[in-house]
Amino acid sequence: MRRILWPFAAVAIGLAWWFAQGCPRPGPGPVGPEVRDVVEPPPVEDVAPPPAEDAAPPPVDTALPPTALDPEGPRIADRRFQPLPGGRGSEGTRPIIVPTQVPDGGRDEPPELGPAALEAIRSQFGCEFLFQLPWPASWLSPYGVVLRCCHSQPEARNNPDAFRSGCLRPLECSLLIDEGMGAISKLETVTALRQRLAPLRDPRSALAVVDAVVRDVVPFFGDRAEDTAFVLEGPWRYVAETITGTRVVERPGGGYEVTTFLVPGCGCRHDLVEATFVVDELAGVVEQSRTTLLEDLSGLCVD
Repeated sequence: MRRILWPFAAVAIGLAWWFAQGCPRPGPGPVGPEVRDVVEPPPVEDVAPPPAEDAAPPPVDTALPPTALDPEGPRIADRRFQPLPGGRGSEGTRPIIVPTQVPDGGRDEPPELGPAALEAIRSQFGCEFLFQLPWPASWLSPYGVVLRCCHSQPEARNNPDAFRSGCLRPLECSLLIDEGMGAISKLETVTALRQRLAPLRDPRSALAVVDAVVRDVVPFFGDRAEDTAFVLEGPWRYVAETITGTRVVERPGGGYEVTTFLVPGCGCRHDLVEATFVVDELAGVVEQSRTTLLEDLSGLCVD
């Protein structure tokens, strides 16, 4: 009997050993999918609803801030070189014109502020009269925009520190200087302008302060058609044989000597006068000499 059972026991032990070697042991449970920190959802097409047929387009804001400048827009017209009206022509021999160079290059006229901007500035500063100044006074602003804000003041002619304008009706004025980003500086006196510029270190500033402080400056350089036409085609009695354009010369002791031209706007004599000024390092302006080059024959009287 044992001989019969022994083979079956051996076969059972062999099968048990075979299953132990051929079948892997059970491991840990199933591992889930990898989990990331950010799960990006599938892209969804952005479908905007169609606009309504009757919907009005949004309004376009065309209003500009008071000092907004348009580099491609119009430039202010310098009316100082317009021929004087009237007269009976010219007398004498036309002078030879010797052109000169503008300090530090070009002299494009400043950007012209439109009526809306001028009205906004007039209202902001309460100006009775508001004028935009051409070059070289416009060089006082980094953006080329300088305005004269004036009021009627009978005592203005007696204030040596004021910016004066007007004829029989004197005006007391302030300078409004565009500093950019909507900021406007108001200078009420010549002393305030000198404090802004001092120490004066360049010829452009010397010419600009003369144009801003001295009345009736005509910055004739003789290098443009309107310059020469003003001299050669106006109603003048020619006195000088040669006219040399505006020039600025540095002084050995500091400051500059500015030689430019004046045409008085008031009264009945609007002669072209050559005037020389000394501008010191504190931006003080002192007239040195004055010579009449062309005598006015227009007969125009301005009160």
